[in-house]
Amino acid sequence: MRLKQALLAVCLAAVITAGVLALIFFHGKEGRSVTLGGVERHYRDVSAVTRDIGILWPWEALTVSEQYTEMTFQGQRYQSRGQAVDEGLLEGPAGVCEAVGYDEYTEERHQRSFDVYRIRGLQKEQLAAVEMDGAYYVFLRDEYREPETLGELLDSYNLKENVELERFSIRGENGKEQYYALEDDGALWELLTLCKEAESVSGAEDKDGGEVISFTVTSEPLGVYKRVLEVSEEGILSTNLLDRGFAFDIGKKAAGELLSLARSGAEKAEYEPYMETLAGTVTEVGEDYIRIDDSILCEDENDGMEFLIPAEDIRIRRCVEHLELSGGELVAVDFTGKIETEHENRVQGAVSLSEAFLSEGEALIPE
Repeated sequence: MRLKQALLAVCLAAVITAGVLALIFFHGKEGRSVTLGGVERHYRDVSAVTRDIGILWPWEALTVSEQYTEMTFQGQRYQSRGQAVDEGLLEGPAGVCEAVGYDEYTEERHQRSFDVYRIRGLQKEQLAAVEMDGAYYVFLRDEYREPETLGELLDSYNLKENVELERFSIRGENGKEQYYALEDDGALWELLTLCKEAESVSGAEDKDGGEVISFTVTSEPLGVYKRVLEVSEEGILSTNLLDRGFAFDIGKKAAGELLSLARSGAEKAEYEPYMETLAGTVTEVGEDYIRIDDSILCEDENDGMEFLIPAEDIRIRRCVEHLELSGGELVAVDFTGKIETEHENRVQGAVSLSEAFLSEGEALIPE
């Protein structure tokens, strides 16, 4: 069944859709400049609101990594992290796995064999890469085992080499956050290495009060995108980078030194969202792309820019076909990359597209 036919079938087969105006992703205060994908834009005092649509896509409309989210390798079960790793970070083949997926509509179980590769510097018993249609997706062993010490966590996943502590926020007792960027995290890792004996306190309640430093953690080898590694002034280090919450007591002294080191080597930065969102009016729908224009958000429409959204990715194409876009609609595009101004303002890393509306004050303006 072709994608368009599959999407039509979805519409007739009880799609799980929440028609709620849910996400406000931009709000200018008397007009202000925002940076989207490295491009600065100046918008008027307006909010763009998307309709939160949760769709249970048919099997044919899923990426291969969405279809096969579990695999068995050498007798152990692994779960997909949903993130791809560059081929240059692989060490070589490790064997063949059996991956499984489940079609929610037909209640059919699918099974397929894929090649498994070692990820450089990591034990395949913990993490491995599975080649799926030319891309390599990270899978984490599906076994809950709480590390007894911080050192066990650091060493098992080679965190010093695989994680960069570049961006962080510091939250004070008043709840306000300041955002920072750090060029060199070497001193921070040296300090954390000295805390390897810190024991696990997972399940313990954090004490209120004091400052908290929160690092944004992204790691391609670990299949991690914008998770958190946090240290409280009370001396508790906690992280969710492996999908499970771990916490260790590194002590107040080490926590204070880490806060001081981070502050001394960092510069203030802007808040960085989980992903970027670009809004605009659809001007063209092609076979493998759409173009949108953000003039509607500008004080002077002559300041508008046109952006190219690639639609080779099935995640964008399925949204385009589901919304039956033809031109003139206001949409919002979520993306994780940059905007290539030298290539028709091409938006990298687009992952979803949805219908949008404009709101000024309390008024909602369908466009």
